[in-house]
This record gives sequence, C-alpha cells and structure tokens, in this order.
Amino acid sequence: MKILHVIPPYCMDDEVLDNALLWMGSMLEMTDIHIVAFEKDIQKAGTLPVTCHALYRSHPLKNRLYVATQYVKVLYKVMPDIVHIHGSWNLFGADVERWSRRRGFKVIVSPHGRLRKHTWNWAFIKTRFLLGITYQRRMIRHCCALHATNEKEKHELKALKWNQKITIATLQQPHLMLAFYQRIIDRDVHRQMSVDERQALCYLLHTALSGDLRQAYSHSVKRIERLTKEQWRRIFLYAREENVVDILQKGIEIERLQIPSGVTPDNTFTTSSKQVNREKGIVGMLGEIRKHIKKGSVNLRHLSELYQAFLQLDCDEDELAEELRAKKIDRFTARMEQVLSEIFFLTEGFMPIEKQNDRHTERIRKRIILKSSTYEKEV
Repeated sequence: MKILHVIPPYCMDDEVLDNALLWMGSMLEMTDIHIVAFEKDIQKAGTLPVTCHALYRSHPLKNRLYVATQYVKVLYKVMPDIVHIHGSWNLFGADVERWSRRRGFKVIVSPHGRLRKHTWNWAFIKTRFLLGITYQRRMIRHCCALHATNEKEKHELKALKWNQKITIATLQQPHLMLAFYQRIIDRDVHRQMSVDERQALCYLLHTALSGDLRQAYSHSVKRIERLTKEQWRRIFLYAREENVVDILQKGIEIERLQIPSGVTPDNTFTTSSKQVNREKGIVGMLGEIRKHIKKGSVNLRHLSELYQAFLQLDCDEDELAEELRAKKIDRFTARMEQVLSEIFFLTEGFMPIEKQNDRHTERIRKRIILKSSTYEKEV
C-alpha cells in the first residue's frame, strides 16, 4: 500500500508537521510512505526513513503554476494508492486535493484539530470567512473522507456539515488507520477490475442463474483458475457492492472452483437498495429497472432478476411486444436485451423483440457497469 503524504507549508505552525510525522512513524512498517513538501519542511521530514520529494518555489507571478507542475510530476512518479493531506486552511492543500482528484487519485484529509465550526466574530471574518467560501469548504466536500484523532475532533468536523465521512484513529491504533486506508482504496472497485476479472464474474453469474456450463467452457475454466487472490478479492468486493455474492458463490460451487481463503466477505448484502418486484411481471420489472437506472441505484441483483424473468418467460411474444409498445418501453427493452446479452449471455431465443445497440444503449451500459452519472431521458 503506497501512501503519498502531503505537508502544506506552515511557517508558524510546526504542530501540524510534528503530528503528521508522528503518524507516518507509526505506519512505517505497514505502508510504503512517500512525503511531498516544500524545501524548508522537507528537512524536518527527512528524519524518517521514507522517500521525500521536495517542491521549490519560483517567482511569485509564476509560483502556483510552477508548483503544480512539480507536484503532478511527483504524483505520476509515485502513483500512490492514496494521497493523504495534513492540515487545513492552506491554499496549497486545496490545490493538491483538486490536482489529485481530477487525475483519478483518492484523497483523504487529516485536519489535526485545525478545522472546527466557526464562531461568528470579527476575527473569524478577517481570517477565515473568505478562505472558507473560496477553497476550504470545497476541498473538504470533495475529498474521499476525513481523519479525526479523537471523538471531540470528529464531533467538530460533523458540526461543519461539509463531509460526514469521518473515521477516528489514534496514534495507538495504527491498525485502524490501515483499515481506513484499505476501505478508501476499495471504493469504486469496479474501476480497478481487469477484463479477466469482469469476464469471470459474468460467466459465473450466468452459470449460477441458467445452469448452462457451455459459456464457462468457452471462456476456459483454467483461465478463471489462474486468477490471483487479489483478483478474487476485487471480484467479491464488487459482487458485494452489487448484492450478488450468493449468486457468485453458487456459480463457483457449480464449477467446483477452488478459490483462495480469506477473499469471501463476511456479509452477503451490504446495500439497502430495493429489489425488483417480480410479481408485476416482466413489463413491471422493466419499468422498475428503468426508474433505478434514472436514480443511479441499479445493480447486478436487479439485472439478474430481470435475466431470470426473460429465461422463464411463458407468454405470447407478439402480445408482449404489443404491450411493451403500448407502455412506450419497447426501445428501452431492446436496449436492456443488448446489455443482458453482454453481461449474462442472454440469447435471441429468449428476447421478445430484437435487441438494439445504439448510443442510448451505451449510456445505459455506462450507468450500470461504470456507475457513470451520464443519463438521458430518451432511453
């Protein structure tokens, strides 16, 4: 686990730097630590056996651009799992959060007691009000989570209402900090999955739902068996997010696969998303799934239930197609058939109308698989 610790310049506040160094010292044996700071602060940080990256200032008119260029080079050189910013009320820290987030890196912030709900007085207006409305609030709202060192600091951060994702970990609890890092890394696990991992999940879900082993053989069970423990861990994490761990495990049992120990999550269901009501029939299910897609709450559990409904379809296809046209969801159905054929290998024999693959299908696909927020009402 590689962590890039960012120490903003604190000419008059050595306490933040000292706290940050204490935290890094407690995590030396657990993580691969890199530090980025300005040249004056890096001298003190150099007392730890870690890799340090110094930033240098330039002419005041060009300094911000010059520092940004240096930081981005360090960011891509280190390629950290997490960017950990220490302190607050500093424009450099806010810039680092934005530069890192826009390049797809996960960012957490440790204010070290420097961030609390303000008291409205003249001193606050002069020193903090403009800074808060220009960059500090944006930085805290956009970061992945906040780290508090005690219950009091957590309460103060919650009172701000800028970011409610707060975790407590003290210097005597480095294992909690390590678990916190791992939770942040595991977010958006679908973006970390390789093609082999996605294909293995799809084939195993298909095998569990249909009982058809031919698709799995076409992919080659040996290819699935070559997956590493880390790859299986990501597959199960994604399956847990999508509420299909039980289906995945059934597929593994049917294939008689031997998976590494310690990759199965403790609980099968972790989200509170509503399940599709199958009593309404396939037309009602399609309508519900369409609503879930618009809300961004659709998951593989919904699609697996729809896939099973297509497999168990027992009605006149012409009448069903007419009903879909009357409900004005025939084009949506055709696009969902295309998506189901890609994820669960739905064949044309179970499709009441001809599948359709167009730009609106691509938007549905991104909404489901990539969790993209892009969606248009035309679908």
